[in-house]
Amino acid sequence: MKTRAASILSALLLLTSLSVSLPSFAQKAVDYYATPTFQIGMFPNSTQTKVWLSFERYDAVKPLRITLRDNKNREMYDGYVPRQTDKGRQCFDMSQLADGLYTFTISDGKQTQERSFRISTPGIQETLPQRQITMR
Repeated sequence: MKTRAASILSALLLLTSLSVSLPSFAQKAVDYYATPTFQIGMFPNSTQTKVWLSFERYDAVKPLRITLRDNKNREMYDGYVPRQTDKGRQCFDMSQLADGLYTFTISDGKQTQERSFRISTPGIQETLPQRQITMR
């Protein structure tokens, strides 16, 4: 009898937790399948001091706002891409920025995407001389 009561109680707890969490799952599914208004891509330049940010717009609602922030949320760049521009790319020179984590935030008022990257300067590595042994 105790095991049956425990089974019923655990089933009720499971149903209660599912009923509470299902609305949040449904909201995520709706957001996931929403039609995007733009797509972006980010890649380094061959010189490795510049970053290319490319975009393609599917629905020109408003101008794209591009913001670059550091890890302390300080704004390093703020600019706009006109609404009439369907696709393009922009190059950003990162040679004057300090080492750290940076985030591009791109938004058109309807959709927002973020891309983060890290700038780091490699340290000096000590190389020890190699010894060789030869036999006569």
